[in-house]
Amino acid sequence: MVEKKVAMLKGIGGTVPEMMLAAAKSMYGTPYVGGQLGLGDTQEKFRVVIGHTDCILFVEAMLCLARTAASAPAEGSWYGWFASEVAHCRYRNPMNIRYFSDRIHYTTEWIRNLESAGVVQDMTLALGGEYFDHPINYMSTHPSAYKMGRADVDRIASVENMLNEEPLTVIPPDVIPRIASRVRSGDIICYVTSVGGLDIAHVAVAYVDNGVLKFIHASSIDKKVVLDAQSVASYAAGRRNCVGIKVVRPL
Repeated sequence: MVEKKVAMLKGIGGTVPEMMLAAAKSMYGTPYVGGQLGLGDTQEKFRVVIGHTDCILFVEAMLCLARTAASAPAEGSWYGWFASEVAHCRYRNPMNIRYFSDRIHYTTEWIRNLESAGVVQDMTLALGGEYFDHPINYMSTHPSAYKMGRADVDRIASVENMLNEEPLTVIPPDVIPRIASRVRSGDIICYVTSVGGLDIAHVAVAYVDNGVLKFIHASSIDKKVVLDAQSVASYAAGRRNCVGIKVVRPL
């Protein structure tokens, strides 16, 4: 599947966000399956997942497909290139994967690491966002939910402390309609949660459809990848624990 997707995107061409949107559209109907990367009860294993997906794996794969199509040579193994892109998205050190805590679990860290690497740009503040005082600590305070051992809890807590050195940012629901026209198809939409200790509850690919900011995502309700019937603004306003969105732009 990876080889066919990359070939399709190379044929379409365009920027990384444009190819990311094309990749997302090509995934309509892909089954939603959660928990595919496993919990912390065994040694961490690197897995490439694309034929079934959850929300973050979907966005990760679409970004990596687009980057592979933009950067990989015309000939050769695109699967290997794609797998390398995924590993660099998912792990702090993809050459040394041993523990559950080696994986990047919080979307906030995922964004910051990719921004440092020049892969994406966090547009939240530039689009009218604000700082959000909401410490991250859910995983270290709920270790049984992840089957983590003591060493993993300590490592995760250290990551959380590092993430909390910088404030979170969010575009509140009432601001989204005013800035929607500045969001582009292929941007990454992150729905920020008020749930204690968590940062982002859901992620999707932005799609400006006839002037309306909508989103493509792996839906746990529809159990597949869909173009949601709601706009980004209406979805954020209608979710009880959603305090707004972040917008992240692939480069």
